[in-house]
Amino acid sequence: ERERRSINALFMAFFLLLLIDSRSLFLPGFQLSFLSVLSILVLTPKLEMLGAGSQFPKQHHTTHHALVYRFGRWLMQGLLVSLAAFVGSFPLVIWHFHLFVPLSIVANVIAVPMADVALAIGLAFVIIALFCPPAASAISWLPRMTLESLVGVVSWCAKIPGMTFFLRRPPLLLVMSYYLLLISWVCVPKKYQQRWVLGSVGGLWILALIVVMYIAPEKHFRLTCLHTQAIPIVVIEPPQGLPLVVNCGPAYPHNDSYWILKPYLASRGVRR
Repeated sequence: ERERRSINALFMAFFLLLLIDSRSLFLPGFQLSFLSVLSILVLTPKLEMLGAGSQFPKQHHTTHHALVYRFGRWLMQGLLVSLAAFVGSFPLVIWHFHLFVPLSIVANVIAVPMADVALAIGLAFVIIALFCPPAASAISWLPRMTLESLVGVVSWCAKIPGMTFFLRRPPLLLVMSYYLLLISWVCVPKKYQQRWVLGSVGGLWILALIVVMYIAPEKHFRLTCLHTQAIPIVVIEPPQGLPLVVNCGPAYPHNDSYWILKPYLASRGVRR
């Protein structure tokens, strides 16, 4: 019942925001925010059922055992929530940002509690600033340090070799097939879940693997001019061989190579 109320509240917020500005539907942040929350609400119970046989034993005879049990349960719950968000959102992440980062399943277990702490400290700082500005000025380093630590952890995870894949935008049919398979797994009645569970999960990850390994060969010569504030960037992609970049753009003041060239190359599946 609580899960149903949460889903109803999520859809109410979804439609209210669309009433305020219908263009939000086409924003990647809007899509990923609601899809991630919906995935957590719907998929986490399913994943908990899959892992029901690997639960930590509840019997604990000492304080040490009790702490280990609580930590293990917290860690498992965090991993399941992170996995649910990842399973529900990674096709859209690839579609919009051309990135596949499987390490995010583990990184979120660390980053999400840090984000909660940063949010709590930020709210406390705002309240203190309203009633006692001198005290807020004295502790202004604390919210900044918390956010810098969060950004540092995320940046460190992103730089781990072999954990970030740049992919081309997958075909729309492939993305739709993935979500249809995911919806079919969620909507199967409980009495048929044991029969469907292995096939559904296996099919999901086989399809995910296809998305990860998807590299469509280019059959035509492609010449692309990217508009910049200065000299245009030209990318030449022959049918065979490596692409050629003519003028990667100035580093100052707009850093065209980072904001324009890098996203385009990622969308074309160029990793280096």
